[in-house]
Amino acid sequence: MHLNDTQQYILYVLRELLPILEELKIPYYMQGGTMLGAVRHKGFIPWDDDVDLGIPREDYERMLGVIADKLPEHLELRTYWDETHHHYYFARIVDNRYQIRRMGSLEERLENIWVD
Repeated sequence: MHLNDTQQYILYVLRELLPILEELKIPYYMQGGTMLGAVRHKGFIPWDDDVDLGIPREDYERMLGVIADKLPEHLELRTYWDETHHHYYFARIVDNRYQIRRMGSLEERLENIWVD
């Protein structure tokens, strides 16, 4: 399976994030386009530009309180309630070293590579 550059960077982030979730005993599962890609494409949907993970609510709330201290310097937790201008109601882990150009909205913009 061929991965584009964005998908390769997303996999780097995921490979760093999953051991942290496991260390913190935070259960997670694939959802959304990530699950669809795994089933239908045996990997990423060819045009997908993120990974979607689900976490049970109680564990999600616990994760929000503890994960920032465990992340390497280049990974950041972003939430709707912090100062990062993250405009979604779910958290995102971003890699502040890499950006992609998002053109699916009314305005083209740069965003860091992320895992939802």
